[in-house]
Amino acid sequence: GIADYCRFAKAAAEHFRNDIQYWEVYNEPNIFFWQGPRDMYAELLTKAYAAIREANPQAQVLGCSTAGIDLPFIRRTIELGAPFDILTIHPYREQLVDRRFIADLRQAAETAQTPDAAARPVWITEMGWATHVPHNSATEGFRVTTERDQACKLARAYMDAIASGVASNISWYDFRNDGDDPFNFEHNLGIVTRQFELKPAYRAFATVTRLLEGYHVDQELQLGDSVIAYRFARDGDGPVVIVLWDTHDRRCVALAVPGDRAELTNLMGETTA
Repeated sequence: GIADYCRFAKAAAEHFRNDIQYWEVYNEPNIFFWQGPRDMYAELLTKAYAAIREANPQAQVLGCSTAGIDLPFIRRTIELGAPFDILTIHPYREQLVDRRFIADLRQAAETAQTPDAAARPVWITEMGWATHVPHNSATEGFRVTTERDQACKLARAYMDAIASGVASNISWYDFRNDGDDPFNFEHNLGIVTRQFELKPAYRAFATVTRLLEGYHVDQELQLGDSVIAYRFARDGDGPVVIVLWDTHDRRCVALAVPGDRAELTNLMGETTA
């Protein structure tokens, strides 16, 4: 099937060459989605890379696309000589431990270096938590997440990815619930319901993107072991944005702010001066 796949990839890259410049080759070939020998994925990636680049020399090819951060699979794919421009991963996890998540992303970036030690970007092309009722959570392998907790995890995951310095792109899975079964976690990963009603995670996403558009991490602030805090700035003059949360419980912190005026914005976008 490799030849058929590559013919399709070449035709797609040619047809959409003016609209789409990024192509991810396969989905989670390190687990059951891939039915053949694992090493054969490297052959597919090598030939698909050539086919896509032949159709569009400016295209970027995304490779590995692993469920989780499967470092042995990524290393093996590189050892077998498969070329790709961007490493993609799907780092789902039951709990979000911020500093560990950042360390995992940096380790993935280190693993994905080219043979001449050049850096490759790391993109998170799937990540999320579902807000289902705890009927089948044990059998499905995911803990139940409340809508409030989903909102918090979304904001933290995006900001951790930015703060890692290696993950420049993160895509939440997914935008809209896939179904209406309250007991099925696959049906409840969206940030809006099947009827397009907004979950808190939608407002959290809106808040993060509105406040941090055009900003980059300037420094990490040390405010205690359980407090995660980053100072965001943008090129040139302008206000700074300080983002902080406690990973265990509610906490009061003293924070020096520049200038004579500051605004406090919560995750739902409500602001007080």
